[in-house]
Amino acid sequence: MSKDPLQGLLGVSDDPDVQRALGVMYAIHEVVHDFQGIAEKGDVSRVRFAGAESALMHIDLGADHVSAVVANAVFPEWDLVWLKDWAGRSIPAFPAGPRHPRYSRIRKTLRLVGNRDDLALRQFGIGTEYLLPESYGFADFSPAGGTFVAMVNRPPFVVVKVGQISKSDVNVLFHGIDGGDGVVEKVDEVIERAVLG
Repeated sequence: MSKDPLQGLLGVSDDPDVQRALGVMYAIHEVVHDFQGIAEKGDVSRVRFAGAESALMHIDLGADHVSAVVANAVFPEWDLVWLKDWAGRSIPAFPAGPRHPRYSRIRKTLRLVGNRDDLALRQFGIGTEYLLPESYGFADFSPAGGTFVAMVNRPPFVVVKVGQISKSDVNVLFHGIDGGDGVVEKVDEVIERAVLG
């Protein structure tokens, strides 16, 4: 755990309750990474050098999910859907810069889309029979536009909705990690059209 990410989280919202919730989830997320065997930067690099960006994405999505579930259990006044919404909104607070390699940007995009897809499934009641306490939603999509697949890692993975997105929708999803005003809302609009269409 380091000071810089905590300071970055402070910029996500001026609401002290949101800041507390994000701080709690960040701390739990890092403890979960220790349990996952990937607490040190060197651990991340070793997994990355194996070409395992998808595995890293699921490691993060799993830690994101567990941190929200535990925070909700410890602080029941923080609704799980509210926590998941803010967890997803915090991802663009750490924007991908030009030094991030292409594969890292793809992973960060899929993590953001996965978090927001999980939220949409819960909000709209899609596949909720598969969303067990240990399960989270995620998604994958064609980088040229076309198929958008919403899934739940029950386990095993379960496809709960197949929708369509356009090439311009894909651009919105990939720019979601660049940070800036309204980027998360634009990502949400794309996902909502895909899962409700």
